[in-house]
Amino acid sequence: MMLDYETRWGSVYTMLERASQQKEAIKLAEDDPDLAIVAESKLTPNDWDFIPKVIALLGPIYASSLSAESDTASVSDIIPLTKKMKIEIQRVSQSGIGTMKDALLNQIDRYLEGGDTRAYFVNVEQNPLMVIATLLDPRYKTACFQNKEEGQRGKQKLLTLSISELTQEMSGTEMVTETAGPADHTQVTEEPKCGEPSTWASILSEDSEDSRGSSGLCPNVTEAANTELNKYFKMKRIEVTDDPLMFWHANKTELPTLSSIAKIYLGPPPSSTTSEREFKIAKSLQKDKSKAFAKKFGNSSVSEI
Repeated sequence: MMLDYETRWGSVYTMLERASQQKEAIKLAEDDPDLAIVAESKLTPNDWDFIPKVIALLGPIYASSLSAESDTASVSDIIPLTKKMKIEIQRVSQSGIGTMKDALLNQIDRYLEGGDTRAYFVNVEQNPLMVIATLLDPRYKTACFQNKEEGQRGKQKLLTLSISELTQEMSGTEMVTETAGPADHTQVTEEPKCGEPSTWASILSEDSEDSRGSSGLCPNVTEAANTELNKYFKMKRIEVTDDPLMFWHANKTELPTLSSIAKIYLGPPPSSTTSEREFKIAKSLQKDKSKAFAKKFGNSSVSEI
């Protein structure tokens, strides 16, 4: 059996899922007189009816979390995964879990819209890094924005960024972005696990029309940046399971400016899980070596040896 672990909310889902799989074994154990399980600790028929409903409700959140924790996940996945998660929760039946469902959807809306004073509730669709990264991900572009106006405003920001890049190239200097430039990580070895294709199909079918750019800057630079941007947004989106960096590698000649920007903005991961995982592994290895050292040399210090 798997039990709930209070510092990892996902353990509630895995605990209930395992309990559902081991239902018959649990019922046999509850009826075993040798185990002497008190009545208050036994699951009632209503409890067993409630468990699959909670599993269905928590499933989309658990799947989205796993996708965000993937070694190949990008910050560009945050807005699409959040929208996908909301849609899948909305599809779950209200029967018996209406209050819990409404509470979850309310929290997601607060996260999307920034309707909370706490620091971790921010409007993700107004975060420059997330917006630009999502637009530059050829799997999503503008299709995954809950607020389509934010997607269009993001395209204007991307146009400004492209103009800045072209201007810097023409003057022989390196690109300087308005937002803090994240580290460049271009190696992706596997596609992100993003869940049911049917949900993605319904999200991506909502793509809005392309914006037409702006004027007021150097005509040649503005026109070149606008032409490249419109060319990119008129291209067919790649599959959700495809590698966005491979797209930019294949189109670096046709879309040179956006390709250069994409390598920067698609690099950051959506969470620190990957680095934390590596530190945990390193700590475990070091602990094993320390035990082996103590067993061989007792309490002797390294300097004594």
